[in-house]
Amino acid sequence: AFKKQEAYWLETFAGEVPVLQLPTDYPRPSVQRFEGSEITFTLSKEMTADLNRLAEATDTTLYMVLLAAYKVLLFKYTGQEDLIVGVRSASSIEMSPARTSAAFCGPYDVRQKFTSSSREIVLSSSSLPSAT
Repeated sequence: AFKKQEAYWLETFAGEVPVLQLPTDYPRPSVQRFEGSEITFTLSKEMTADLNRLAEATDTTLYMVLLAAYKVLLFKYTGQEDLIVGVRSASSIEMSPARTSAAFCGPYDVRQKFTSSSREIVLSSSSLPSAT
């Protein structure tokens, strides 16, 4: 089972790894810094209910719906058809033979390759202006 999973991930991330070319309103500094900020907002009850209905209708989770929306937003702003988004995961596993439960939390990457048909759907179904 491990070899099959390993083969999947090696194939998924084979080749050149895309670098997100997000347009900025100022030039990048010559020395990379890891400072940032955050924007906090609250969705209305109606919007939250609509998103939950969409998740239920597509047999997914609210997290998956929001992640898909984020990837579409990145596509719209960059025009890049190959994106990698880092996400965090928390899970529990039971390890044998001691049958000890352990919790793991760590990042992993999700690669999204927009096909020509998915690209056309995204471009035609959103009123969000493209940055390109």
